[in-house]
Amino acid sequence: MCEKFENVVNKDLLEYIKDNVFPVYNLNGKSHDLNHIKYVLKRAFEISIPYEKELNYDMLYTAVSFHDIGDHIDRANHEKVSTKWMFEEKNLEKFFSEEQRVVIKEAIEDHRSSSKNTPRNLYGKILASADKSTDINMFFKRSYEYGLEHYKDLNQEQQLQR
Repeated sequence: MCEKFENVVNKDLLEYIKDNVFPVYNLNGKSHDLNHIKYVLKRAFEISIPYEKELNYDMLYTAVSFHDIGDHIDRANHEKVSTKWMFEEKNLEKFFSEEQRVVIKEAIEDHRSSSKNTPRNLYGKILASADKSTDINMFFKRSYEYGLEHYKDLNQEQQLQR
């Protein structure tokens, strides 16, 4: 999925997420689909390089991979839905201790750009930063797509104004 992670993440975990998590993103709208996850994975890896000795890349990869999985269920509370989904995923117990899963949970809970609070851990800080679009074209494209998905009553001009 993100070639850079393939060299540092447990192969069984990569396969599990590829087969069981990524397909769920087809249920999300275009602004939070698998292309978005790929973008965030790439950015997270780039941001994480100075901290690589402090990180468990399996945990970072999992946090990024699950962070928007609940978007199609409840956009307004998607971080809570995504957190619950990840935390209740029994197969992840094969890869992580309870303590590690709590850290991943906190990272997902704290990733929203609209949150007033600073993420509680390094994984959350990396995820929150990586989730922000730094490319202006990507920012406008995702914003427009989000509007089409969530403000269907607006015409094109109103979408652009929003």
